[in-house]
Amino acid sequence: MNRVSMGLGSATAVPWTRQAASLHHAIPPAGCAGRDEPGAESRYTAPRHSPDRRPASTARPAHTAHITMPIRTSPPLWVWGWLLLTVGMLALRTAIPIDETRYLSVAWEMWWRHSQWVPYLNGHTYDGKPPLLFWLMELGWLVFGVQAWWARLVSPLAGLAALWITARIAQRLWPDSPAVTLAPTILLGAFYWAVFSSATMFDLLLAACALLAILGLLRVWQGGGDAGFWLAGLGLGLGILAKGPVVFLPVAAVGLTAPWWMKDSRPPALTWRRWYRGLGLATLISIGVALLWLIPMAFQGGLHYFIDMTWHQTVGYTVHSFSHRRPWWWYLPLLPVLLFPWSLWPDAWRALARIVRRLDLPEVRLCLVWSVPVFILFSLISGKQSHYLLPIFPPLALLLARALTVYDPPPTRFVLPGVVFLVLAGCWLFLPFGSHFTHALTWTREVPLWFAGALAAALAVIGLALMRWLRRLEVARRALALAASTWVVLLIVVGGLFHASWPAYDLRPVSAFLRNLAVVGAPIAVADRSYQGQFNFYARLKAPVAEVRGPALLDWVRAHPDGYVVAYRSLRHRPPRGPAPVYHQLYRGKGLAVWSAAAIARDPGLIRTFH
Repeated sequence: MNRVSMGLGSATAVPWTRQAASLHHAIPPAGCAGRDEPGAESRYTAPRHSPDRRPASTARPAHTAHITMPIRTSPPLWVWGWLLLTVGMLALRTAIPIDETRYLSVAWEMWWRHSQWVPYLNGHTYDGKPPLLFWLMELGWLVFGVQAWWARLVSPLAGLAALWITARIAQRLWPDSPAVTLAPTILLGAFYWAVFSSATMFDLLLAACALLAILGLLRVWQGGGDAGFWLAGLGLGLGILAKGPVVFLPVAAVGLTAPWWMKDSRPPALTWRRWYRGLGLATLISIGVALLWLIPMAFQGGLHYFIDMTWHQTVGYTVHSFSHRRPWWWYLPLLPVLLFPWSLWPDAWRALARIVRRLDLPEVRLCLVWSVPVFILFSLISGKQSHYLLPIFPPLALLLARALTVYDPPPTRFVLPGVVFLVLAGCWLFLPFGSHFTHALTWTREVPLWFAGALAAALAVIGLALMRWLRRLEVARRALALAASTWVVLLIVVGGLFHASWPAYDLRPVSAFLRNLAVVGAPIAVADRSYQGQFNFYARLKAPVAEVRGPALLDWVRAHPDGYVVAYRSLRHRPPRGPAPVYHQLYRGKGLAVWSAAAIARDPGLIRTFH
């Protein structure tokens, strides 16, 4: 079994009590630590070409702890975990309405319109998000053709880049430490990061851009020259193109507070004047990158669209959000769920409680200013969604990884994470009966009892294993096993849910039907005034779908007798008597039907049944 010594000589493992008593001696102050100690910041206290970054007079203590390296694989375990989640999740489910299907439709409309500067959705300019994600989708379509699998793979690839940069940051902070492998594993093992690892969304792309910018700042800190500021500017600029100026929050938190977290570790050549001048340079570079899109976008989209895009991405989300307005405390009760299983793992809490006391270490200060102030700022912003917090997951993973590799707590029985998996197993047994509690779960009638029982048994086995068998492992392997368990459980739950709810969330069948209608030139409308382009990508629609409701719908069907209307109905009511729809299926807890305009014109009372 490979072991990494935390000190010189033949150091041996020490019990938790002895280790806690010797921490004061085992962890020297900043600038005097070895490469595998919590104070490994000596990497940047001497020139990078120096063969010995530690003063000759500094001796490592004789009684220090050593821990087992995480399981060595090539590629690392977190790469295998990413591959498992990406392939599994993309195979188990289709693009989920409304968000994922909307973004696919925006990319599709930009593609067929050849509008690379101005995004479109259903015939109208789209000011919801900048175009970087859509550009990356189109870049792959140039090679593979218009394929859903590539468009859905872009965000997971951005997540892979974020994991890789997290590992590089850990390597810079703690060279050759097990934290280099453990940090991206912990990050991917966090429940909400794992959920969004396959989601066609912007947050992992934003996180990767912010990580790139912070990596550039760390290079400057460690004597890498001003090239790091250019890298930071590139990361900030790409972040603006990914999701707007919100990318500045984590980067500014790290850059502006440098005098506090660097403390005495700043190289002599790095004056504060040079540091803040470099931050200004990075900001100018980011603005220049953003202007490469904003200027042609303004010329093509017009001043009104330019104002909508820039205003919507800044003041609109921060002061008085146009959508997702929440109270300031809204994130607090969500944190245990978002950070599961680490939030319920006693070993993690005990290790974190010890390392956060070491505020004399620049790495600890860095991770704290990177996460805590940014969380407070996100809480003060008017618009809130749970996935907005994903960019602050990396510093938490870095801090926890370092804590676990330094402070090796005695094993617990994994009671809380194991109990959660057992509770999930119990809930799964009742899934086939969900329709008895709410009409929104009507689709659960399709779940076979044997299928629910098999998945519940699998979840129960994992929960019991966490509570009994895995406590025999040392802390690093316990963390890896816990992360892997989260990946497997997530695939089981997602696979089970989408196996049961496939008709309610898979829009490919109805989109194929609508595509056949569009091929023959039939006009299509949807009885909804807030249509989000759910069908445009999978149906490859080019003509805009009309959005009509109420009396306007009756006028539309009379004006388009050869048209068709997509309408929704509540499952609480029986289908109306009269003409039958030409197509119907479940849709997100409701019913979806396609009616011919002629049928609605003959029986206008059908409109009253539309939900």
